[in-house]
Amino acid sequence: MNRMKSLSSWLKKEDIQGAFIHTKENVFYLSGYFTEPHERVMGLFVFQEAEPFFILPKMEVEQAKNAGWSGDIIGYEDHENPFDFIQSAIEKRGIQAARLAIEKESIPLQKEQNSSKLSPGQKRSSGLKMRSISSD
Repeated sequence: MNRMKSLSSWLKKEDIQGAFIHTKENVFYLSGYFTEPHERVMGLFVFQEAEPFFILPKMEVEQAKNAGWSGDIIGYEDHENPFDFIQSAIEKRGIQAARLAIEKESIPLQKEQNSSKLSPGQKRSSGLKMRSISSD
């Protein structure tokens, strides 16, 4: 969790409410869970103060728990829109009109369009470097 605290501190310093970490390498770096999401939405939402959450296909929820993720996990079925769950989870944490940092490389166009609805004031980050944010 030290890495998560480092990311939260970076968000505060940059005046960004949260970050959507979705590349499999950075998700693994922060959560300990490694998977190949293919076309599915999978990632971590990390905030300055609010509890982070993990969004991933429902069929992978138990594996993420077994890998050591102890935070909130939102699992969704293939026929469901994960961005509806994401929006609800962000609102549940009391975050409105959030300015989010989103790793922009490797985000397909459809995910890009859906993520834009979450945060009109997104800060797009090309290659959010976990090692440069974290001290470990």
